[in-house]
Formats: sequence, C-alpha cells, structure tokens
Amino acid sequence: MLEQRAIKGAGLDVFVDEPNVPKALLYMDHVVLQSHCASGTYETRAAMAQLVVDNLAAYFADKALLTPVIY
Repeated sequence: MLEQRAIKGAGLDVFVDEPNVPKALLYMDHVVLQSHCASGTYETRAAMAQLVVDNLAAYFADKALLTPVIY
C-alpha cells in the first residue's frame, strides 16, 4: 500500500522485526520513521515499574491482577 502510494503518507515507530527497519521504508519520501520511544520519560517508566509491583502484590495476595494477560 505504501509502495503504490495508496496510502499517501505514514509516520511509523513500530516495526515487525525491531530494531530492524525494512530497507524499502528508508527510501520512501512520504514516510517518516521514528524509534519507538514514547514511553521513555521518567514518569512513564516509574508508573510502569509501579504497575509491575502492584501486579506482583495482587498475585501473591491471591487477588485479581490489575493487567491480566489472557491468551
């Protein structure tokens, strides 16, 4: 779709085989690439770490997890 320009432009920050970016994307003038770093702030990382601690505490207290993974 991008190669045929059916999609006129794209801003991408997640790739199937990170950190490898498909080479074709590097040469497209209608595509902007950015590393996946939006969660890289101190506040976000601290909140992520607290969520891990809270989930572990819930698990060991035999309570429902805050963010269960269902597969």
